[in-house]
Amino acid sequence: MALVKPQMNMDDLAPRQRVALQYLEREEVDTQVMLRVFLDLKADQDRPILPVLESVAPCYGFGSKKWLQKIHVFAGPHGVGKTSCLVRLALREKQLKPKSRICVVASDEGQGKGRLVLRHYADLSGLAFREAGNAEEMEALLKEAHKFDMILVDLPGLSGKATLGERLADLGLADNRDMAAHLVLAPYFSASQYAEIARRYGCPQLKSLIWTKLDEACTFGALLNMARLTELPVSALSFGAGLKNTITPAVSEMLWRLIFKHTLPGCQAERN
Repeated sequence: MALVKPQMNMDDLAPRQRVALQYLEREEVDTQVMLRVFLDLKADQDRPILPVLESVAPCYGFGSKKWLQKIHVFAGPHGVGKTSCLVRLALREKQLKPKSRICVVASDEGQGKGRLVLRHYADLSGLAFREAGNAEEMEALLKEAHKFDMILVDLPGLSGKATLGERLADLGLADNRDMAAHLVLAPYFSASQYAEIARRYGCPQLKSLIWTKLDEACTFGALLNMARLTELPVSALSFGAGLKNTITPAVSEMLWRLIFKHTLPGCQAERN
């Protein structure tokens, strides 16, 4: 890439394309994404940049027809806000569909405080609560899955050299076709850390990215970088403190306003 980058002659682009690409560079978008965008734009100087970026980081909002699976597993590194993200989405779904039967599941084998948080909000909000930290408990949960419209599983961060594929297999979920795993991330890790996360969490069951703690970041190039690394769409964006109105299904316009204008989805909702 060090050899290729000098060959990216910005003069080959239209002025507005050049400005957009320069902005992406300031947002710490990696060179491989920049090269892909550059080549697409160079081929057509009249082409707007947003369709090109949408091909890099598509958005399929959580709760849309894209996500018809009953079981949704929330995975990711320690401390990125998986439990809060799960609770926020569960409360949002319950608000939109008051009669829906939603079950939240702690899969930490009683070792983390996330279990207590899930139980607390389940009791307050009329959600079912289960614990399933091993294959036997998960099998018992699956036997009563018909009772629920949606099951949200809070998976703890991986330890040692474990991978998400191995963890799902240990729980008996590896071949479950009614399950989708979502990788929850914060936007301020290093490039090498993101590469390691993509390696350890990458598996056929992983279907989307969910970004949290957006209000704590100063650049947002990581959203494009991880979309390229994982080749996964973005399904939800989480921002701000508290649990109410702090998460939204991802749509392309939100993502580009975030990257180019640093406008959080919550601010957009307030303005509209």
